[in-house]
Amino acid sequence: KQDITRITNFNISVAVTDAFMTAVEKGEEYELKTPRTGEVAGRLNARMVWDKIVQNAWKTGEPGVFFIDRANHYNPVPHLGSYEATNPCLTGDAQVLTVEGPRRFDELAAAGDDVLVHAVDRETGKPVVRWMRSPRLTRRDVPVIELEFDSGLKVRCTPDHHWIGLEGEKLRASALCPGMRVQAFLLREVLEPSFVPANHRVVAVRDAGRADVYNGTVDDVHTYVVCDSVSVDPASAHTGVVSANCGEQPLLPYDVCNLGSVNVGAFVRTDVEADAPWYEKIDWKEYRRVVRLSTHFLDNVIDANQYPLPEIHDLAHRIRRIGLGVMGFADLLVRIGIPYDSEEGVEVGRRIMEFMDEESKKESEVLAEKRGVFPEWEHSIWGPDETAARAPNGERIRPMRRLRNCNVTTVAPTGTISIFAGCSSGIEPLFAVAFMRNQAGALMPDVNEDFVRIAREQGWYSEALMQRIAEEGHIHFPEVPEEVQRTFVTAHDITPEWHVRMQAGFQEYTDSAISKCIVAGTLIPTDKGLVPVEAFAAEHAPDTFAQPNDEYRTGQHRILSHYRAGQKRATRIRLDNGAELVGATESHRVLTPDGWKLMSELAPGDFVLGRFQESHGPGGAALQWEDDFRTCATALPTPRHMTPAFARFLGMLAADGYTLEADGRVEITCKNDFVGREFRRLCQEIFGVEPKETLDRRNQVKRLYLTSRNLVRFIESLIGRGAYHKHAPAAILRGSFEEKLNFLEGITLDGYATPQGLVLYGGMSKTLAYHVAELARSFGLPWVAQGRKWVKETEGYAYDVVISNELQELITPIEPHKRSQTVYKRYKVLAEVMAMSRSQFAYSSTEYNALRTAQNSGRRHLFNTTAARLGLPTDTLLHRVTEVEAAGVVELYDVEVEHAHEYVVNGMVSHNTTNFPHDASVDDVRQIYELAFSLGCKGVTVYRDGSRDNQVLSTGATKTPAQQATENEQLAQAKQRVAELEAELKRTREAAQRAEVQAQQVRRQKRRRPDVLRGVTRKMTSPLGDVFVTINEDEQGNPFEVFAVLGKAGSIATADAEAVGRLISLALRFGVPVNDVHSQLRGISSDRAIGFGQNKVLSVPDAIAQAIELREREKLGIQQELIPNGSYGGSAPAALAAAAVQPEPQLALNGYDPGETFIGVCPDCQSQLEFAEGCMKCHACGYSECG
Repeated sequence: KQDITRITNFNISVAVTDAFMTAVEKGEEYELKTPRTGEVAGRLNARMVWDKIVQNAWKTGEPGVFFIDRANHYNPVPHLGSYEATNPCLTGDAQVLTVEGPRRFDELAAAGDDVLVHAVDRETGKPVVRWMRSPRLTRRDVPVIELEFDSGLKVRCTPDHHWIGLEGEKLRASALCPGMRVQAFLLREVLEPSFVPANHRVVAVRDAGRADVYNGTVDDVHTYVVCDSVSVDPASAHTGVVSANCGEQPLLPYDVCNLGSVNVGAFVRTDVEADAPWYEKIDWKEYRRVVRLSTHFLDNVIDANQYPLPEIHDLAHRIRRIGLGVMGFADLLVRIGIPYDSEEGVEVGRRIMEFMDEESKKESEVLAEKRGVFPEWEHSIWGPDETAARAPNGERIRPMRRLRNCNVTTVAPTGTISIFAGCSSGIEPLFAVAFMRNQAGALMPDVNEDFVRIAREQGWYSEALMQRIAEEGHIHFPEVPEEVQRTFVTAHDITPEWHVRMQAGFQEYTDSAISKCIVAGTLIPTDKGLVPVEAFAAEHAPDTFAQPNDEYRTGQHRILSHYRAGQKRATRIRLDNGAELVGATESHRVLTPDGWKLMSELAPGDFVLGRFQESHGPGGAALQWEDDFRTCATALPTPRHMTPAFARFLGMLAADGYTLEADGRVEITCKNDFVGREFRRLCQEIFGVEPKETLDRRNQVKRLYLTSRNLVRFIESLIGRGAYHKHAPAAILRGSFEEKLNFLEGITLDGYATPQGLVLYGGMSKTLAYHVAELARSFGLPWVAQGRKWVKETEGYAYDVVISNELQELITPIEPHKRSQTVYKRYKVLAEVMAMSRSQFAYSSTEYNALRTAQNSGRRHLFNTTAARLGLPTDTLLHRVTEVEAAGVVELYDVEVEHAHEYVVNGMVSHNTTNFPHDASVDDVRQIYELAFSLGCKGVTVYRDGSRDNQVLSTGATKTPAQQATENEQLAQAKQRVAELEAELKRTREAAQRAEVQAQQVRRQKRRRPDVLRGVTRKMTSPLGDVFVTINEDEQGNPFEVFAVLGKAGSIATADAEAVGRLISLALRFGVPVNDVHSQLRGISSDRAIGFGQNKVLSVPDAIAQAIELREREKLGIQQELIPNGSYGGSAPAALAAAAVQPEPQLALNGYDPGETFIGVCPDCQSQLEFAEGCMKCHACGYSECG
């Protein structure tokens, strides 16, 4: 149902068990079972699956949820089958009584064979022998309880296992308590069992921990016997207790239901005072008559129906299920003046449904007296005490009633029939007072007649007001009285909770059911710089929201809230530029060319989208530190605020410095005088002191240092300690443009120049490498690439960050030898080229050929340089996924972004997974589903306005005035932009026409043939024999002329081949593209062909075309740009990044489709041949070229 064009007339719901909902609440896994055998095939995290259900429901309105255990509790005919999806089982040490004697359940499962067992027919109470099918292990390590009987038998089972009571009823194991009795079985002779009405009394029920459990399905009777370890009856070979069949029971096969709905809005009285109580405004007498008549009618339909299968006919007549429901309920509320979203409104719904349910049952009783109860009545929940189906605790589910129908009421959706009846749909609120209705693809206006009537009666009706309401899609105008606005509340004004509460109210008297995060430490670009995702709010509990601790914006949108998910499973993706992202496995999404996708669903080779986003803070951040440690008489005070100079100082130390508290040294290695001079200048500017100097005699390298334990601790608090633990200071991450630029220029001490660009940082700290990469990206310029390589000596990774393009121009290394010429790399961008017209470019121009190649290949991306030449935007980047892996269980956080609900993180476009755009969020859907479960509903579905492209009902506009004003302004700007683009397009077309005229004039001039041409002669097979095709090239390597020689001179075929070659040569010399020549010749068919598959040649012209194609492929291979060997800094991901920007070979010739070319006529009957199943076939006479 993600593709809403595939299944358009079916509403799909997912059956959900109580156990599953418990697992959702606890965040546990649940079991996946094979439907045929009941065997456990796997396990999934319940909360992850629940999130998917909720997400899909938010996106498309489906699936709904069907709380199957709750529905099964009220199944009127459980003996015919149930809806339960649970799998009650016993542990492996349980002794099953087979015809060969007691056998352990785990032994039966190990053998895997069907086995004859002793059982009891619950309908007759007689002992029988039946086959137990597929004894099997069904679940591992599940909670079990132990039952102890007065016979001494101790048996362990799952809490949902059923035992048979004295009257044949099912007793749930978890509902048993000491003193309760279950049915006993006495086998006096092994070959002739006899059932004695004895019993075993429960003496204890206790928790038994966890164990593997087993299952078996017994034919027909669905019972078997669990043996006592020692017979308690001296006259019996074996004794035991009767257990219900452990296998799952399927949904009732071949079941049907005849549905009908009563328009309750038609029963409003007009002869009572307006201020009368609501119940006096309803014509209950007429309502009773219609309900009873409808019940009688639906029962008649069962007999009048023609059923497609005898099994359906049989079951329909055995249980006689009908479903009488409600429509027009919102109309009723409007006409009696009660708001839908009110306690009074819910009470009206409850009483309307109670009345219908009782009156329909009374009519069913009358019909039962006249025509008889439904055949399965005795064993249904309505049957007599002796045989009625009961709850697991032995209590009655429904009081005994002699009914004609096992089920009489339901509330079905009435979207179509309510339109026919001219009333509101089902029990739903009004969709809108005025809206557009989609009927067979056409939008038709629809205005509520009651609203118009009340407006006229109260004197505030006007055509202008009605027009405004229709256009705006709401009634919140001063002219409309508050009381009317409150009464005519619509679906979009009602909170989700009231929808569910209304459903719960109706269901009380209804037989049937009514129908993202990222890892801590990840930096998010904001208007206050780069902020770690966990730092937007003060510490708060897992799975909770908190208000941000400041006003933040990302991508011009406000951050509304902060979410802490807690410890969750995560997935890591790595891209071809070396960037990584770790996000929640179950929920986090990133943007791809095909829309939002879960990170865990991505695979290597997929693409994700990215953007350049600038992010700078105000700078001058306060540096909190107390100067408590001093080692010399002269104080060395620490800076109180971040400055560009101090940022540069910290960058140099993070790259090539170290701290030593024992000596109180802050030291830097001076590989050359440039570093020394810069360090001395900064020390003077920041601290007002000259650093000390020492010479390392081992390598003759100078070291400059300051001495202060206080400074050591201060520096370590900002950038960390040791090569593996360095990081950028928080004040730099949130710093200004100048502060970050100076820090990165200081970092260049640990870099070097390469042909791929400037290695900004190369070292052992993964965190510092990540911070440097994000600081570089925060300038919003291309290009940043990250790499890593394994260092055998240290048994760890070394990391590097490489910059190029405009970013390399911006950052000036301290050391002159690293200031190499800027490297400009191409990178891929998203480009929608299929809608572009080639006519806007000069024929055979670079732009024309690039566009043609892209369109022919069907690609949605180009290199940025090509896209720029074509006038396309280059701000949406395309990154290829190189790795997807589990990242373990980590601490996850997220933020909610206003309007956009997305943000850029690590260069990728990431989804705001806390809430989703539009008025209804995913959390709203989640709350509805969970509220429905808590209120006892049997199921629920949701629909979010706009979640489908073509919904049946849509308002004209359901926006606030501010939103409408904004959209009007945007619309005006868009219209102005369209006018500008149309004018530009007109100018471009005129220029293209002039260029085409010039090109035609050039093409009309036949090119002179040089005295010497180089070419290749290729031998090709054809239906008429070998043909030798010579293709000569001009000075630029383009095809200039073609000669085709076939057989001996003088034959007709040879003349035709020579003529084809001369015409091709003439066309090429006049400038006709070789692609056009190829497309005209390829696929020409004759009455014979040779070869098979890709090597099949249809005719001599087809052979010439294939020779041209082979030549183009070979030329493409020769001209292909080779990927340079090695990688920057020896980094494997860097090599991938370099390779990613190289051109991809694309054949310029149009693709050949054998099914789309002219393939000739049948040689037998002269009918048109068709290409099918790899051969030319004639569907008229049966001729096949393949024999």
